[in-house]
Amino acid sequence: MGADGQNNEIIGSPKLIDSEIQFSGSNNIAYFEEGVALEHSSIVLKGDNSVIAVRKSSAPLRLCAVLYSDSAVYIGKNAWTTNRLELNAGEAKHIVIGDDALLGSQCTVRTTDSHMLFSAETGRRINRGKSVFIGDHVWLAARVVLLKGAKLYSGCVIGSDSVVAGKEIPSNTVWAGNPARMIKSGVFFDKAGTHGLRAGQEDSALGEAAAQKYIYAEGKDKIPFEVLDGELSAARNAEERLKVLLSRTGAAGKNRFAKNPPR
Repeated sequence: MGADGQNNEIIGSPKLIDSEIQFSGSNNIAYFEEGVALEHSSIVLKGDNSVIAVRKSSAPLRLCAVLYSDSAVYIGKNAWTTNRLELNAGEAKHIVIGDDALLGSQCTVRTTDSHMLFSAETGRRINRGKSVFIGDHVWLAARVVLLKGAKLYSGCVIGSDSVVAGKEIPSNTVWAGNPARMIKSGVFFDKAGTHGLRAGQEDSALGEAAAQKYIYAEGKDKIPFEVLDGELSAARNAEERLKVLLSRTGAAGKNRFAKNPPR
């Protein structure tokens, strides 16, 4: 779509269905892969030198995204949003969501608490912002809240109304509660819905080959979230951040965002 007078640029031509993309700063980029559709969505880049990159999904995405200066937001391929997903990237931190995400109604992801909290003893701030990372094939059930420092590795599940802050969630585990805790490990999920199942269809099984598609293990192809965070923060502008996102997330390894659960 081109750039405006403040060097803000929309790359790609997303289909906008009751949706808007706004800039109120300068030198920002909104990148959309061919075929992206947004429905009932609002994307606002309020600061400078930030980037949002969205890959194609099979259905329109529903987003409420706000980015402040020097931040990056990435949504991978084949994401599903049941209702509007709220994303707030501030304090020059980042939100990265891998491929094949299943994102339930009224979920929220935030890199900052929005206000400063200080130690009464030292007077120093104790709640600095941190980036949030979500691997591939992750399921957030309804009303999940992910706060600063959350790291969700590929194949994990977060139960409804759970809050995750500053924790690492290993692959193929289920966490729930406020604060979230692990309630099950050694599991995987399929994105097919269960609402339409009829009597006698409740139990099903995937063959071993299909099951292996959703079981993750750390390997040589792993991309540490800490490395990706450092590269995004070291980038000098939105263009460099976009290059980091597209090159890093373009890695094809199945286990790129895997973390083995504790034994």
